[in-house]
Amino acid sequence: TDVYGNVANEAGSSIIVSGGSTSTFYDDVVHNGAEIRVSDGSQAVFFGTVKGAGAYTGSGTVFFEGDLLPGNSPALISMEGGMVLGTESHTLIEIGGLLMGDEYDAFDIGGDLTLDGTLEIDLYDLTDDGIDNPFSASLGDTFDIFSAENIYGDFDLLTLALLGDGLGWQLDYLVDEIGSADIARLTVVSSV
Repeated sequence: TDVYGNVANEAGSSIIVSGGSTSTFYDDVVHNGAEIRVSDGSQAVFFGTVKGAGAYTGSGTVFFEGDLLPGNSPALISMEGGMVLGTESHTLIEIGGLLMGDEYDAFDIGGDLTLDGTLEIDLYDLTDDGIDNPFSASLGDTFDIFSAENIYGDFDLLTLALLGDGLGWQLDYLVDEIGSADIARLTVVSSV
């Protein structure tokens, strides 16, 4: 199935891809609904911008080939199946504090994750006071932005927010060979 035109999956709504099929969304999708369910053996492919805080259920695979803006600043996105970030994908993670899902964007993926494309990290202002005062990360702060059964690949390009003097980012892939979740972790380190 090819879907053209913008799609808004609002609260209480569902999009279901099943029967071993592939549904391709060519334009933008806002997913704040109950679910986008991709059943076992099925695939959903997104070429436009995808944003929102809705869950992805089912054991199928979801491909993101365009811009991925998780959450509604911020959110923990649950994905039961597999996830693939394509070569042209651009994933924006906003960090406004240390609490996963409440203060920074993250993905909890039940299946495998394949990384590619660009990862952008933006420091976010959680306050609503009209003053731009983004989060100030400190040495040793960690952010587990992806967890999955297995993580494959790597990002082609990292666009990381500037930190204070003498601080930088380090992206590590914590791979577990005994079957528990792999993690992609950002850590604030000394750049000196």
